[in-house]
Amino acid sequence: MLASIPNIDEIEVLVIDDKSTKDLIAYERLKNKYKHSNVKFFKNDTSKKGAGVCRNIGLKYIKGNWVVFADSDDFFVDGFFEIIKDYLDTNYDVVFFRPISIDRGTGKVSDRHQKYESLILNYLRTKDKKSELQLRYEFVVPWSKLINDCPTKS
Repeated sequence: MLASIPNIDEIEVLVIDDKSTKDLIAYERLKNKYKHSNVKFFKNDTSKKGAGVCRNIGLKYIKGNWVVFADSDDFFVDGFFEIIKDYLDTNYDVVFFRPISIDRGTGKVSDRHQKYESLILNYLRTKDKKSELQLRYEFVVPWSKLINDCPTKS
């Protein structure tokens, strides 16, 4: 996943270890590999565990205005920064992107993302209030969104 993120100054990457107990040697190698880059490593030192806890830890340390969440099994498409950079100087609260899911075993497109893709496509097609509300309140996953953490600073 980290290899799919461009190593450029405009992108700050925060990796939060959620109390891992396996592959610790690989994790230490990864930390050493990215020691002098835009990647920062943190530990979940709370009494809780889980992706939401780790996302909240990351939010404490971000320096920029925009957040994109990714889990260890997520990858960014080629040119993703080119896709999002036009939105970085806006005051939008959230920018939604069409997701795609690939089955790791087969390498084929899976259907995991279709519900969220259809919410976006429906909004783009109709641009009515109902489709906007569906996009806002039914697109419940944290991925495939660019979130403005500080809309008043932009």
